Amino acid sequence: MIQFSSNVLIIGGGINGYLLAYILSKANLSVIVIDKKQITPKKNLFDGRAYAMSYSSVNVFKAINIWDEIQQNAQEIKKMLISTSKDKSSCSLGILEFNKSDLHGEIIGFMVEDRFLLSSLYDSLQDTNVQIIRGKKAESFQVCKNEALIKLSSGDTIKADLVVAADGKRSEIAKKAGISRFGWHYGQKALVSAVSHGNSHDATAYQIFYPSGPFAILPLKGNKSSLVWTETSTQADEIMKLTNEGYLARLKNKFGNFLGEIELIGNKYVFDLDLGVSEQIVGDRLALVGDSAQNIHPIAGQGLNLGIRDVACLAEVLIQGFRLGEDIGSLALLRRYEQWRRLDTTLLFAATDSVNRFFSNNNSLLNFGSSIGMKAIDNIPYIKRLLMYEAMGVNGDLPKLLRGFVP
Repeated sequence: MIQFSSNVLIIGGGINGYLLAYILSKANLSVIVIDKKQITPKKNLFDGRAYAMSYSSVNVFKAINIWDEIQQNAQEIKKMLISTSKDKSSCSLGILEFNKSDLHGEIIGFMVEDRFLLSSLYDSLQDTNVQIIRGKKAESFQVCKNEALIKLSSGDTIKADLVVAADGKRSEIAKKAGISRFGWHYGQKALVSAVSHGNSHDATAYQIFYPSGPFAILPLKGNKSSLVWTETSTQADEIMKLTNEGYLARLKNKFGNFLGEIELIGNKYVFDLDLGVSEQIVGDRLALVGDSAQNIHPIAGQGLNLGIRDVACLAEVLIQGFRLGEDIGSLALLRRYEQWRRLDTTLLFAATDSVNRFFSNNNSLLNFGSSIGMKAIDNIPYIKRLLMYEAMGVNGDLPKLLRGFVP
């Protein structure tokens, strides 16, 4: 049995876990990451997964000098077209338009494939003192005096001043610490895939609200797009049982032909859609980030950005406390992080929940009202800019990283 020790132990080797580890290591904190996956991230395998990164999230990667590498494989979003459709298929486009030109040259955001984002972070960690333990799970969590003690599935133990849960919405560490979670299911599932298409997407993202749920077409590098296709759970399960040919035929009905002929590329995924919020995001020697803290409907593609904002806030609190000689695992210090994040997360999950419920229905009166409302917003530049800045993550009390500076 081996015993390790560090300032911070991060459970979860995804984007949020790796990002936090890198930021903290650059501030001279010792960090260990537990990643239950055996395989290291690779850039050469396209699997169809991608993320919409907001302006403020890009600022974080610029501040830590990783963005230049990622940007080589990223697709800027220069325009967003949002519309509604009263039919189960037959896409209609362009009721509400958000354009980069409305922002005097500022970027709206970028689409980045999971493989490039995760592998760039992993590669960057190789030049740090971060220790990554692969293929192991955290089996127990307990607090002993002024440190946390984690026992791994291998029998090894780790002592740390602070444990950070970045292991997803079913966080085992949060459960072991007695942190409860509330929320609800939407009765929907997201079908996630990618397509190639004959026509250029012109750096445009599309969000079409069908009665069964939103349908997003998000531009990738080249003539490719990432799709997030929401259906009722029953319909989604039936679609996933189809052959690739049958799946594509159903997809074409939803997609339309405005981008020319489409073909599936990469893998197909399906995810249950729910809203989940931890009743607290800190505990004794424990902090939660990303989906471990909260998960929202993917209606605005804000899930990853919400996690990055968690990371940026927690990193700043920890780094400042570490430099002042404070106990970085103390509840007094961690409460600063919790208070900083609560308003932002509450507003975002309320907004995504409300929008999904408002648009995902067969009520003709609500559908008519939503169309009128979007057309009205489209004619009010001030409101449009306000909504764009909110989606870009530049409103509110921002940590330094989200503004492009190192804490």
